Amino acid sequence: MIFLSQKGTKMTKESPFVVALCPTYRHPDLLANSLALWDHQDYPVHSRHLVIADSGDTFRTQEGKNWSLFNIPRPPTFTQKYNWILNRAIEMFSYVDAFLVWEDDDIYLPGYVNAHAQTLKEHEYSCPQYVLSDYPGHLIREREGGRFHSSIGFTKGLITRIGGWVETKRADFDQQLKRKLRREATSVGCPWGENTPQFIYHWRTQESHTQNCMKGADDESWYDRCPDRYREVDHVGDLAPRMQKKVINWINNPITYEDHAK
Repeated sequence: MIFLSQKGTKMTKESPFVVALCPTYRHPDLLANSLALWDHQDYPVHSRHLVIADSGDTFRTQEGKNWSLFNIPRPPTFTQKYNWILNRAIEMFSYVDAFLVWEDDDIYLPGYVNAHAQTLKEHEYSCPQYVLSDYPGHLIREREGGRFHSSIGFTKGLITRIGGWVETKRADFDQQLKRKLRREATSVGCPWGENTPQFIYHWRTQESHTQNCMKGADDESWYDRCPDRYREVDHVGDLAPRMQKKVINWINNPITYEDHAK
């Protein structure tokens, strides 16, 4: 159960303890890449932890130096899965200061965690104004525009005060959460400037996305269609970081993009 809290004060820690929440389902290669991205974050290792929930029985329950993976039964709704991860993280780290959404198929550049952590020292909700995307086949810069649930962060006080993710079957569960966070937050901050996005919405992964299963914002059966839309994968067991070649290129070289932020 998530306990509601009162509105908190600004953090005083130099490096707030941050937990990233990562749901995964039949994405062994993408999750290996995501773990490699986690390892490449420039935020102090002792001040962050990644909590992963695998509901596809691809990996066994296991732990790394600053990450934990749990093999769990597939919850009835996607929001229940997110709230399971949130509650488990709070049980593990009662002293946690803030949370980040961390999806297995998106690209989190090395400054991502630090950018949110510094913003959340001053604000309850951290939401970018600009992100990068590879939707058209090359990188573009886009305005956030109320989208990109996988690029946000929030304090423990805020997410517990609103009771976590809204329990819904609708495909716009993410927008419902973002609207509630913005409405209830005492203040909202932007984690990076318009020319330095630390997040890439990774559409062209060659794997299924939740969006592939959705027919519209009010679609309440999209989650039930996912097992048929996602390709079946073998049980891998152990998780090890393995970064994709194009991601290595993005990290090691200056990123160039077209500006579609209109």
